[in-house]
Amino acid sequence: MRFLKWITAIVTCLFALYTALQAMQIASAGAVNQIPQLEGDGGGGMVFALLCFIAGVLCMLKPIIALFCYTLTVLAGVVVGIIYDDPVLWMWAGGALILTGCCYASHRWKKTHRPANKRDVQKSAAHAKA
Repeated sequence: MRFLKWITAIVTCLFALYTALQAMQIASAGAVNQIPQLEGDGGGGMVFALLCFIAGVLCMLKPIIALFCYTLTVLAGVVVGIIYDDPVLWMWAGGALILTGCCYASHRWKKTHRPANKRDVQKSAAHAKA
């Protein structure tokens, strides 16, 4: 199930790129039109995208640490969505929650489906002879 880890990491990085571009457009529209709420919403979206990108990179290296970062990403999306009353950030947080589940699944698969070591093989062989 190693492919799930890599697919999750790649999709997360692409998702972070998309959210960063969209957040940058929101922030620039707020700056041009002097709307502080849009500037703040775009800044919160950039924090969300940065956390999402970090989680994607960590998913390739250490999935258990990435789970913590994914959780922070979801919380950031929810908090910014509440503060700025932005339903798009709620959808982004939902997407990050799905990616959190994929990262957890890849971590659990790795933990439960490890190859047997020599000691386990010797123990099962001894039971088979007896």
